[in-house]
Amino acid sequence: AGMKPGDLDNLEVAWTMAFPQVGTMRGQAAIVGDTMFLPMADNNRMFALDISGDKPCVQWVYDGGRALRTSAGYGELSTGQKIVMVGDMGGFVHMIDAMNGKELWSQHMGLFPGSISTGTPVLVGDKVIAPSSQYEIMLAGQDSHECCKIHGGVVALDAITGKRVWEGHTMEQA
Repeated sequence: AGMKPGDLDNLEVAWTMAFPQVGTMRGQAAIVGDTMFLPMADNNRMFALDISGDKPCVQWVYDGGRALRTSAGYGELSTGQKIVMVGDMGGFVHMIDAMNGKELWSQHMGLFPGSISTGTPVLVGDKVIAPSSQYEIMLAGQDSHECCKIHGGVVALDAITGKRVWEGHTMEQA
C-alpha cells in the first residue's frame, strides 16, 4: 500500500458501518478497486459495498443460506467474468458474479458429511482450490457418532461448472 510505519500515527477513521444482529464476522473482506466484498457469518450474507465516496453504498447483497465462514476470494474467469467466492459452514463453496451478486453455482466441497469450509477459496486458472476442514468435535457429542473418521484436505472444483475435479487428503483414512 506504500505506507511506512510512521504513517500509522496519522491515520484517521474514514467511516464506520454497523450490521444489526451480527455478532460474528469470521472472514476478511476483499477490496477490489472501489468495491469491498464483505462476508458475514451470522446473517449468511455477502455485501458488495462501493467505498469510493464519503460513505459506503451497498451495490448488492448475496444470501448464501448458511453461515459464511471464509474470507471473500476474488478472481476473473477465463471468460472474462469477474467473480467472488466464499465458503460456508455446510462445506459449500459459492461462486458469485462480482458485478451483480447473482449466484453462478454453489457446490459441496467437503470430504465428509461433517466437513466445513474455513479457508478462503482461490481461483487458479480454470479451477477453484478450496481447503476442507472438519467439525467432528460437535458431532462427537452424539451417541450415534463413530469417532475419528473425518479429516481435512484440499478440493479443486471446475470454475465454470462447480464440479469436483480432484481432492487431496491430509492424512490416510482412519
